[in-house]
Amino acid sequence: MQLNGYSGVISRVSISSVRGDLAVGRLPRWWTTALFFWLWGLMFSEIAAEGIAKTPQSGQATWGLIFRFLPLGPILLALTYATFHAARGLWTRRVALRCAWIALGAGIIVIAVTTPKP
Repeated sequence: MQLNGYSGVISRVSISSVRGDLAVGRLPRWWTTALFFWLWGLMFSEIAAEGIAKTPQSGQATWGLIFRFLPLGPILLALTYATFHAARGLWTRRVALRCAWIALGAGIIVIAVTTPKP
């Protein structure tokens, strides 16, 4: 069978195979977005820790320590999720995408907690 100078078999592409490939293109965008929000939360956390250190109050050292280590939360959550699935042998692109979603969601929570309030 000849089609425009090409010989061979005409193959069909199913939607399920295309959807699996789309996750690869989305993966860097989700991780970039998660990194952006995590860095934003890190900045707010440092500002809040500095503000706590400047004003004397009860439990000052504890709150300063909490705000210094709060940005580790998104990273640790994503790593825990990834380690759990990798240990079970279920590491896929979909798991990597979910790790990015976890890091993004936790990063947004860090921003909400550490945003300077009037």
